[in-house]
Amino acid sequence: MAKFVQDSSGEIYRILLEADGGMWIISFSNPAPPVFIASAEEFQLVEIPFDFLKATKRILKKAEIRRKVLIQPLLDMGGQCITDKAYRLQMSRNIAEMTGTTARQILRIFYRYLATGSLERSEVKALKRLQAQRRKIAEQRKTAAVHT
Repeated sequence: MAKFVQDSSGEIYRILLEADGGMWIISFSNPAPPVFIASAEEFQLVEIPFDFLKATKRILKKAEIRRKVLIQPLLDMGGQCITDKAYRLQMSRNIAEMTGTTARQILRIFYRYLATGSLERSEVKALKRLQAQRRKIAEQRKTAAVHT
């Protein structure tokens, strides 16, 4: 089951892998390459975002199926494509060469899918707006709590 954490600034991350020395995470609202965090002290577990649940439960459209096929070799490699940047890049280059797209595009789809569970293009912008709104509300609550 997917796990999510939140840092002190309100940013939500998906935990991709947990290791003895820490965890590999990816930003839910700003999908980018996974990062290793040695200490989880600054993070707290949060509920799975509704948008993630919604994205993983829906039926895929044709374009989304094509995107999933593009990144399937990366997904099939499991943790190696999360923890090994050079391997991930080489795999994305191989996929791009075979499919006539770019490694950059393959990686964007891969990161977005890992972070949000979505293969839709429009979801990314909507998720960023939603996360920004949630951060703003959290900041307002903090400010209100300090003043009371």
